[in-house]
Amino acid sequence: MPEKWPIYCSADSGFKRGRGRATAIIGSIRRRSGAILIHRKLYDQIRGNFVALISLVVAVSSLGYNTWRNERTVHNRNIRSAGFELLLKLGELRELVFLAHYDRDTERGNPRRGWAYVLTLPDLGRNMPAPVPASAETLFVTWQQNREGLGTASGDIDRVTDAIDELRGRVNAALMEFD
Repeated sequence: MPEKWPIYCSADSGFKRGRGRATAIIGSIRRRSGAILIHRKLYDQIRGNFVALISLVVAVSSLGYNTWRNERTVHNRNIRSAGFELLLKLGELRELVFLAHYDRDTERGNPRRGWAYVLTLPDLGRNMPAPVPASAETLFVTWQQNREGLGTASGDIDRVTDAIDELRGRVNAALMEFD
């Protein structure tokens, strides 16, 4: 039977020859014709380290789930923030439209001030689910075609407020999905 060679730790670790064998961790090593063979079988190694392997699987799967959950949370938070910001901008735009049409206030109801809101809405709408960006673009086009008629033509305010109401309804529906 070939001679067993014990495994020693490095000289830095403080172990001396004959003490500190790491055979309990790896197993005994035999030297045969220049090749080093591990004495333990794979099955024995798995059985001996079963708890460690299960712990590793649990740790990796937990890390994956936590990463996915954090990404979903950030995504949902972005949608909620964009939705609430859209609702605020829509309220301000509606106020501007009413001031321009009903009060004929050229200062606070100036259609040029409305462009600041209308240009922001499609950008915010891109962070929302599918029907909202299309409604934001529809409001943009409706505003572009009907802003000059505010204060004079009743059809223009109806088209603009209908586009605002459509976008507002879709934003509210998208936010309700997150309950």
